[in-house]
Amino acid sequence: LQQAYGITSSDNHILAVAPYVQIYNPIQFEGHDINGGVMGVTESFAKIVHIKMAQGRFISDLDHYAPFCVIGEGVFQQIKSNTLVNPVGQQIQVGKNIFTIIGVMEAWPENSFVYASIDNSVIVPIQTALILSQYAAINNIVVKLSENSSSDFVQAKIENYLNQTISGKKYFFRSAKELVKR
Repeated sequence: LQQAYGITSSDNHILAVAPYVQIYNPIQFEGHDINGGVMGVTESFAKIVHIKMAQGRFISDLDHYAPFCVIGEGVFQQIKSNTLVNPVGQQIQVGKNIFTIIGVMEAWPENSFVYASIDNSVIVPIQTALILSQYAAINNIVVKLSENSSSDFVQAKIENYLNQTISGKKYFFRSAKELVKR
């Protein structure tokens, strides 16, 4: 996690980084199975990918290992179709763990920039996700650049940083021009 945050030091055009983790645990709400995945994120994830809240709040970096979660619009609709309960403040089961729902996100348009289906996710603090599954690993990092930056130049700086701090890994970069247009 510290290595992911360290990317900001590789170039001053990097405004923010948001590592995220995807894990697959069964999800249940009041005994009903919920189709979806689990994402571990940092607070900056919402800002970088433009997530808006319909209710409650997003995950905070101060949550650390707290059993809090935020649900996507798709998960909210599944809960709504099974019960009439407002899910904020209620509990949802992820694997063998119980989380308190602290927020519901507005619908988020899928794109090729974030591999996960945010609408069909239960989002938890990244530190919590890393202990939920022995297979959890930070495989994705979203980076926000300043407007006047060259993405190719910054990419080269990030690759150099990663090669110095994490050896033996391959990196794939994608530009988020569709997010910049928002």
